[in-house]
Amino acid sequence: MAFAPIGERHAIAEVVFALQVSPAITGDDRRNLENARGQWEGFLPGIAESTMLAVGVSNPGEQPPPPPVPPLDFVRHKSDGGLDWRLHILDGNIVVNCLTYTRWPHIWKQARGLFAAVSGVLPETTLVESVYLQYINIFSWSGTTENYDSRALLDEQSPSVPASVLDRGPHWHLHQGWFSPLTAPLAGRILERMHIDAFDDPTGRHVVKFENLHRFDFDRDGGVPFLREAFSTATTAMDASFDHLHGRARKSLGAYLTPDIQRSINLHAT
Repeated sequence: MAFAPIGERHAIAEVVFALQVSPAITGDDRRNLENARGQWEGFLPGIAESTMLAVGVSNPGEQPPPPPVPPLDFVRHKSDGGLDWRLHILDGNIVVNCLTYTRWPHIWKQARGLFAAVSGVLPETTLVESVYLQYINIFSWSGTTENYDSRALLDEQSPSVPASVLDRGPHWHLHQGWFSPLTAPLAGRILERMHIDAFDDPTGRHVVKFENLHRFDFDRDGGVPFLREAFSTATTAMDASFDHLHGRARKSLGAYLTPDIQRSINLHAT
């Protein structure tokens, strides 16, 4: 097996949790979040201020459009200076990035706590339109370029793997996705999207990166949840939604990988 995960027990480089809310974050909301940072400053001690250059053209006599609200990032860094965790807020998106994967219950607890804290700062009328979960897994090739074989990573018998990518050498791309309806744990639809990119990393290694995204869009007819209510108790439908996306992400990744690779990353471990 010439492909190996980037970690000892997993291939996860990053996990991204996200909420799409409406209405979008306003300038007042941003100031309130900055003032409330003490709620999560112990975990995310840094703040990355961003500025945005806006160029607007208005007709004579018209009021110029308001400048866009710049993004707001609260960050935690590793000892080597690399990013560890981040809370990113921009427009209608509240995003938590985890770049140090441990176990699903642990990282979801951290992300959930950040979402809950933000929900208490934003207006009570804020709605959750969609929730996202993205895993980024990376595998590296340890053999020579001449012996590169994507079949050592991809399950050529899987209907998810087109034969056209199997003999392309170490540089290829596969991007696909689709929507499917969902009735439980909540009503709506799910976008399942997989982007696979085979390329050379900065050290010259041949690597394959899987960006596995699942987005759940709430059914407006079934009721879009209020953000604050969604995180108001210890266990809510939001927990069930992210647990469901987590399970689908594991199943989706497994549909592309050989059994040996699946075992190397403990894909089906509880």
